[in-house]
Amino acid sequence: MPQILFMLYTTGAINQIYGMLALGVLVIVVWQWMRKGRAFINGLSSQAMLTMVAFCFLYFAIGEHTIPGFLYYFVCPLLAYATGWVTVESGKNRPEEIVKYSVYFMLVGYALHALLNYLSNIGHLRWQLTDFFTGEYAGATGSGCINTLVLSLSMYFIFLEKNKILKTAGIIASFISLMYALLLGTRAQFLILFVVSVLFLFFYLKETYGRTGVIRLAIVLIVFVGAYLFLYNRNIFGIRTYVDTSNLIERYQYGADLDRADNYRFSSILRGLSLMFEHPFGGLKSTKYYHNMWLDIGRVAGILPFLCMLVYTIVINVHLFRIVSSKEIEADFKYLLFCVYLGTQINFFFEPILEGLMGFFLVFTIINGMVEYYYHRVFLPLKHNP
Repeated sequence: MPQILFMLYTTGAINQIYGMLALGVLVIVVWQWMRKGRAFINGLSSQAMLTMVAFCFLYFAIGEHTIPGFLYYFVCPLLAYATGWVTVESGKNRPEEIVKYSVYFMLVGYALHALLNYLSNIGHLRWQLTDFFTGEYAGATGSGCINTLVLSLSMYFIFLEKNKILKTAGIIASFISLMYALLLGTRAQFLILFVVSVLFLFFYLKETYGRTGVIRLAIVLIVFVGAYLFLYNRNIFGIRTYVDTSNLIERYQYGADLDRADNYRFSSILRGLSLMFEHPFGGLKSTKYYHNMWLDIGRVAGILPFLCMLVYTIVINVHLFRIVSSKEIEADFKYLLFCVYLGTQINFFFEPILEGLMGFFLVFTIINGMVEYYYHRVFLPLKHNP
């Protein structure tokens, strides 16, 4: 049941905030009551959850002290984390399987959203794109996150997924997201695809083949680049025509626009760090975005929630590192998490997530809740409360 709800949530067919409320109630109360005969949340005392509570309270109290702010930034993130935790804790299958298939269902939802948006916007310029479900303008910044999960897992499906049906579905979803990314003309998604793919291949091949893994990585990259250049130069399947007429290439033809965007983003990082100390309690909500989740938190609500989110980020990534470093955990599971966490947080580094992509943040928080339960079960068994 939760996996189906996760897929519906990520299709874009339902409101992200009210959908999170309904999702939380259905999973934490209804589904868990049906499975266990009671509704409870053991994850409330976890380190990550306590840090998230501190962040949500401070961000709401200082920067977004309104009723919608309480709903968006206090209730929903905590519900998302708890939903993820309960989904794994109350499930019948192995925790690894529940996490894996939950991510797969989310991926299907995002791929469907990307496909519908792509089909409804073919031939449109990047500033004319609309969302399939709302009919409203959907800029590259807001819509790019739809591709993040899928593109982050592209190489994973090619090299690690053993189930042929799932492998094929994952590759098809990656192709759909790649086409939609070209239509959006956003560079961030291609950066995510490149960085996650290369790092995944490097660590996976190195762990599997030792020193020769680096040589194998070079061979794999050469093969992929060579295959693309072959298809592109001969315009096989119309690839050259499609790429050359895409919104992404059109952006590169207007280099000044990209230069201004790059200069603004770089200067925003420096400005965001300096202004956070000049305005320790935020209050700069009307100022332009810094295009960085952590710095934009500081811009709105100041240094305290900024530090809380920084600590939360460090905690979940330390736990991820321990999972990925373990020789006892199956390679497909730990590299699935590695790709998801890396790709998503690269996206966070370039966008004002809480103000523009709250639904995407909540999806990642659901995944955090699932992984944190798994971490506590595997690495802190004496503290685990079954």
